[in-house]
Amino acid sequence: MKWNYAFREVVIIRVSRRSLQLTIIVLSGYQLLTGDLRFMPLPILLLGLLFIVMGINEVRKDKLNIWGYVSFITAAFLFFVTLQLLLNVNTLNK
Repeated sequence: MKWNYAFREVVIIRVSRRSLQLTIIVLSGYQLLTGDLRFMPLPILLLGLLFIVMGINEVRKDKLNIWGYVSFITAAFLFFVTLQLLLNVNTLNK
């Protein structure tokens, strides 16, 4: 029973990581091709979520690994950038 729970947890992390990666690539490609920057905070927010998922995965593998904690710090910075972009939304429309 314990193995089944751990397997499910790994699958959930993999699926969420892949879906976040695909969504970020699609949104960034759309912005690059069209030049429409109205949705700029969304890929940055999703990138922050992706770094959280990667950090969780790294910490689960090895608690002494520094890269898991660096991922959490990077995610916090990306959330801060997203918040700043959302508060200054008029600068994106110029």
